Amino acid sequence: MESRLVIVGAGPIGSAAAHAALEDGAAASICAVVDPDPEARDALRAEFDAPGYPSVDHLPEGRPGDVAVAAFTSRADEVAGEINSLVGLHYHVVTTCEELAWPKRHIREALDGSARTGGRVIIAAGANPGFVMDRLPLAVATASRNITAISIERRVDTSTRRDQLVAKTGRGLTTEQFADGVTSGAIGHVGLEISAKLVAGGLGLPTHEVTESIEPVVDSDGVVS
Repeated sequence: MESRLVIVGAGPIGSAAAHAALEDGAAASICAVVDPDPEARDALRAEFDAPGYPSVDHLPEGRPGDVAVAAFTSRADEVAGEINSLVGLHYHVVTTCEELAWPKRHIREALDGSARTGGRVIIAAGANPGFVMDRLPLAVATASRNITAISIERRVDTSTRRDQLVAKTGRGLTTEQFADGVTSGAIGHVGLEISAKLVAGGLGLPTHEVTESIEPVVDSDGVVS
């Protein structure tokens, strides 16, 4: 039986995942779109001629081989319950949630237990963490010996990216507003600490202590650029 795909999160990432899965032949069709935002949900639902639901609680049970892509948050505690519900409805789950690349123990154990009980697979996948700043550097490191330090630099022109990403970088804010955003967690990339732990773990180094700092690039007008 051909696999069908449920998109949970009708934003840019969920939409891109749907298109990529169909283009690559990873799924035969999009069988449902889930998003609490009726406008976003209806737009993606109409594009793929699939039924739309406001939450996973309204989803019908999956058929063998059906997969749900959970692409609506970077926070593990916000997606873990949804994943458990999807597994309970007999869906395999792929999630773009960055924090699930290295989840806290209680979340990892709960999801592992859910997957084993339901006989389903849960995969956390992403570009960063998951590839750019951890898997790729580790692949390069296999050609080296006696490594004492790794430095990874990533540059992104956020002016061409989606609004949510621009907001997380603090572009256009004053330094005071930027500092407030860092304190509240609204600014910053979820996943830098996780990438550091993945790299350290891959090198056989301790992962229990990681420090992170965020400093803005400020233009001549005192505005974060």
